[in-house]
Amino acid sequence: MRKPCCKIALLFAAVGCSDVPEPVYPPHLDFAVTATYELGSDRSILVPYSRADLTLFSLEVKPTPVAESFHAGERRFEFSSHAVLVELRCKGRSYSDSVTRIEELFPGAVRVVPH
Repeated sequence: MRKPCCKIALLFAAVGCSDVPEPVYPPHLDFAVTATYELGSDRSILVPYSRADLTLFSLEVKPTPVAESFHAGERRFEFSSHAVLVELRCKGRSYSDSVTRIEELFPGAVRVVPH
């Protein structure tokens, strides 16, 4: 004879499996890009960061920044005086309806190329 708790568990398993909803994802745009920047006199670039409407899965930057700052909703990397070009590789997902071109996420980049 089965224990009562086993019968209850089987009942919940049978009922739960019959009502599994279809997976629904909000509209989004996946991207994987390399953005190239030419450094100006301020030696810094604006960089995207994860937030409610943007998820970054990876972010690599060469050369390595000497500082990072967050101010007024912006993320900024600062570089040494020896750096001329910066290459940023990024993978992510945008949930924003306002972002229609991925290039908009990399202000100041001279080139944004998918990879």
